[in-house]
Amino acid sequence: MRDDLLASGMTESDGTFSIDWVAKQMDFWDDSVQVYAKFAGTENYKPSKSEVYKMKVLWYAKRK
Repeated sequence: MRDDLLASGMTESDGTFSIDWVAKQMDFWDDSVQVYAKFAGTENYKPSKSEVYKMKVLWYAKRK
């Protein structure tokens, strides 16, 4: 199964980043999401992926 893209963003020059995400139910069978940061890499930098963090979502935005 393919991962869903929740949000994307850019890092600051010092490597820090902040990305906002409005909680919504991703899977009908549970109230948790697994998130990680992923960098696809470039000609000069290797790809990388953070460890996976699991979060329980207690409140969802209403679907439009």
